[in-house]
Amino acid sequence: MKLSRKIYIFLIIVLILLAGFIILNYTMKRPASRALNEFLDSLNDSSNISLHDYIVPGLINDPFLTTLMDQNIVLSHRIIKTQKYDDGIKIKTTLSTKHGPIEVWFHLSKVDNRWLITQLPRTAYIPAAVPILAEDKDNQSIEYQMDVNGTYLYCTFPSRYSQINIGVPIYLILIEDYIVVYQHMTPIRLEKVVSASESHIEDYNLGYIPIESDFAIYEVTDNKSIFQKTHILPIGITNVILYRSETLNNKSLVAYIDKTQMPNNKIRVVLNDTQFQNLSHQEVRLSSTKGLTVHNQVDSIEYKIEGDDEVVFKYDDDNGSQLYHNGNLIGSSSHRWYITPENGGKLIVNSIKRSQTQNQLGTPYRGDMEVSS
Repeated sequence: MKLSRKIYIFLIIVLILLAGFIILNYTMKRPASRALNEFLDSLNDSSNISLHDYIVPGLINDPFLTTLMDQNIVLSHRIIKTQKYDDGIKIKTTLSTKHGPIEVWFHLSKVDNRWLITQLPRTAYIPAAVPILAEDKDNQSIEYQMDVNGTYLYCTFPSRYSQINIGVPIYLILIEDYIVVYQHMTPIRLEKVVSASESHIEDYNLGYIPIESDFAIYEVTDNKSIFQKTHILPIGITNVILYRSETLNNKSLVAYIDKTQMPNNKIRVVLNDTQFQNLSHQEVRLSSTKGLTVHNQVDSIEYKIEGDDEVVFKYDDDNGSQLYHNGNLIGSSSHRWYITPENGGKLIVNSIKRSQTQNQLGTPYRGDMEVSS
């Protein structure tokens, strides 16, 4: 009986020593894992740590940190295995995200007797991409082919339950080619592009839309989107679908155009001043023997002007084009004005003289007139 009791006590002591050895082995021989654990535990609340205690200085601006820190994109983590390499350690880790778990590697090395992260998982922010194809991978994930400004990108959605719509532009956050964040861009319809450059789009209904970042144009043919190398929309094209992000710091734009929507029955001509020296006019004076309609689509302004009455447009730095009638200011707008003669009459530009007009007050033109500031 006494012998059995001694054996029992001996076994307890052995178990205690073994447990102590395991704990000591974990805490003393695997400080790299512990350092990574502490870093990932604080990924969504960086106020708890100093990054300099966990990563080498060269990684302070790494996309993994600038994109994911304090964003609750990585919800939890689990270390799977540790592997030696060269003079450091590689640690394979599962990161749990909203869309599913992904497996990545972290590299750590000992610097001044501290284990510091020397390589983080590759992370990328893609402000605009067009999903082209999707392929189911063993019911576990979905591989997507994306078009990013004409370059194909292949990435994986970490589960089979994706709501990414083929053909609808999205913005992405990728970790090692895994989609961890995505959001579809919002479409708006452009009625008609009345002017365009590398810095702006002007739509008949919406007015000026600034281009502040990347702008990708795709021609849609037979339900396929083909990237165009130009960054300027064709002037006059109608029914353009423009996509933009709801995220405030994402200014990228994507446009879908159908070149069959280009008008083929109208010609737009820019008028020089009397001296043929300038396309900008100090003032524009207009009239018509049968009256005019002066219309501003964006600001919902319209005036009816009687026959032979003159209207004058003058530019103002603060208010754009100002409209005068009988010497009185009746309207102002930084958006485009449209002037149409009534009852098939001719539009007379009184502020432009041409040799063929001889003694007439101005130069007559058929068609409509646009005045833009």
